[in-house]
Amino acid sequence: MKKLFAFISVFLMLSVSIFADVSVKKLDNGKYEVTFFYGNPRAAEVVIAGDFTNWQNGAEPMTKTDKGWTYTKVVPAGTTMKYKFISDGNWTADIKAPDTIDDGFGGLNGLVDVDALGGGGAQAAGPKLKFQTWAMIGAQTKFDIQDDAANETTSGLETAGINMKAYVKVSGHALPKVPMYIEVAVAEKDDFQNLYVQGEKDIVTGLKNMGVDLVCDPISWFNGEKQAATYLGHFKWGFESDYVNWTTGYKYAKLPPHNINDWITVDKEWEAGYEQLGGFNYFELGNKLQQLPFGTLKLALAPNKCADRKGSQYGFFGWVNLNLGSVADINFQYNTALGKTFDTIFGHCYEQDFIVGYKGVFGPVTAKFNALYNLYGDGDLSRVDGVTYVSKFIPATSDVGEVVSDLSSVTQLAALANLAGVLDVNYSNDDLSATVGVEVRGKQAGMMYVEEGADEHTNISDQLGDLNHWGVYANVNGNVTSALNLGIKPELMMTLDKALKSPYNSEDTLEIKAKPYFSLDFDELMYVPAKLDGYAKLAFYTNEADAKTGVFGKSQFALKSLGLKYSMDFSNDIVKSVEVIYGFDNKDSDFLYNTVLSNWKMAKDITVQFGGAVRTKNMTSTSTIPYSPFGVYAGVCKKLSVLAKPTVYCQFMYGMDPYAKFGDGPTGYRMDPYSSYITKDGVKDYANNYAARIGLQWDL
Repeated sequence: MKKLFAFISVFLMLSVSIFADVSVKKLDNGKYEVTFFYGNPRAAEVVIAGDFTNWQNGAEPMTKTDKGWTYTKVVPAGTTMKYKFISDGNWTADIKAPDTIDDGFGGLNGLVDVDALGGGGAQAAGPKLKFQTWAMIGAQTKFDIQDDAANETTSGLETAGINMKAYVKVSGHALPKVPMYIEVAVAEKDDFQNLYVQGEKDIVTGLKNMGVDLVCDPISWFNGEKQAATYLGHFKWGFESDYVNWTTGYKYAKLPPHNINDWITVDKEWEAGYEQLGGFNYFELGNKLQQLPFGTLKLALAPNKCADRKGSQYGFFGWVNLNLGSVADINFQYNTALGKTFDTIFGHCYEQDFIVGYKGVFGPVTAKFNALYNLYGDGDLSRVDGVTYVSKFIPATSDVGEVVSDLSSVTQLAALANLAGVLDVNYSNDDLSATVGVEVRGKQAGMMYVEEGADEHTNISDQLGDLNHWGVYANVNGNVTSALNLGIKPELMMTLDKALKSPYNSEDTLEIKAKPYFSLDFDELMYVPAKLDGYAKLAFYTNEADAKTGVFGKSQFALKSLGLKYSMDFSNDIVKSVEVIYGFDNKDSDFLYNTVLSNWKMAKDITVQFGGAVRTKNMTSTSTIPYSPFGVYAGVCKKLSVLAKPTVYCQFMYGMDPYAKFGDGPTGYRMDPYSSYITKDGVKDYANNYAARIGLQWDL
């Protein structure tokens, strides 16, 4: 019996290598079956995103089990897989990954080498440098179908060019306990205008320029003939020990991110200095100092010169986390923006943020509380009308605008202008989840080290809510059957101005919001491997003066957006799966959008994409922006097995452009989450235009 048991054990070790929560099994056809596990059964929805899903653009749903969530994928030999989980909308690193690699945003991606794990071994440990690249090259021609006096263009060819973005990355450990991350931006071209620009550059000149410079100076040509266009982007260095960990970063290196409950308090995309200067030091307690007899204590301190994200203002943030088990997880963070030169660093304090958080789990009940309070100092002196100097301070990348530093002369209640907070309680079991909460945000409550407006991000308003409001909300969802989940998120919001006296005067209003949503699993209903998800965002304004532009003109009732997503797997040799998305968007005051996108995964790693849109003016719109009432697009992409396995793509579009920006991965859609994918600039760029693109994209 012992020999039989030993034989079975050895056989299992050879056939399935299990390291942490990733298992790899070698199949008879030489491929590998990789299974990922995420151990949080309380999560409502978990998807896996990685370089094998085009990250978030094609994130794959995981399957819920009694102990957590699983996902299985078959891949060829020689594959390495970078990945992260997205749990209930939050990016989550796999702390039990067999290996990790720097994600370039201050965090880590999981890394799986299927040959090493599937062969019964383990991925190499100890000092090891990993080399990566994120690169793409593409060409585009763009045409106008009618004259556009506003943009001084006529019908015909508008622009033509070749674009390239390429980054060389090195990460890992140069020496034991010495982590590093270096990224060199080889080329960062964003437009397609180096061959032809209507009225500025003729095609003959553009082709001559390309022919000469591709032979003699290709990098400068791709960068638009700029000097020193190639540069050191990210630089991070540090050391690790059982007592203290230290990291220093420079230029485009991202600050180590931090969250307090559901709030992002240090953004994962906050650069040390996007103007190619600025940096930070980051110190945190090592594992041995974190352990207490009654829990764990984590501490981080980060003096920096990136309080404005440009790299020209000194600042500091620090946080402490005390975990006493499930009953109490307590957080505190302090941020400050200081002087802008070394000799005035402590001579002026522009802003201070005090952030606290608490989370407790009591059986099926979870209670969470977050609060933020700002203290603003006087701003810089600015001349008004060429005569008078006034103190003016506008927080960096915030929706707050110019702040008032001294509220004492107004009223004590005016201090609410600098306050934001949220308190909610959740009850959940296997079939029901119910949350009730209250939130408040003052007229100038903001948060440092979090983006708002930069790179199309709205992380401050997403988590703090609109300026100058308070309200109550709920979120209830439950399994009506094993196939159908229904939910609704009602909100009741009111302005804070009625509690604040001069200078904050505004007419009060009440906004009633509701977001009904559902998920229908056809596999549970009729054994069809398909799923339908949907939502709608509704609002009602009690004050007639606050009526919004809607489908049929001004109305107190508004349908803000609507989304449906249908996905289905096929068991044939031609079509593997399909995803069809419909979105309606009424967020633009001038236009309404109805959009259909589709993604068809075919055999041999081919993906076919096509769809269309209808763009119409609101009945009350007075906009004179030229626009195409209809838009269509089509694209196809395939992962090649040669040339370091790039994805080759070809796209055509008319009157719309649903694809992500060139440097963000041009084969994926941009959505929020099913609609709102077209920015206003995108609408203007492709109004009465059509274009064709081809290119290659590498993620290695």
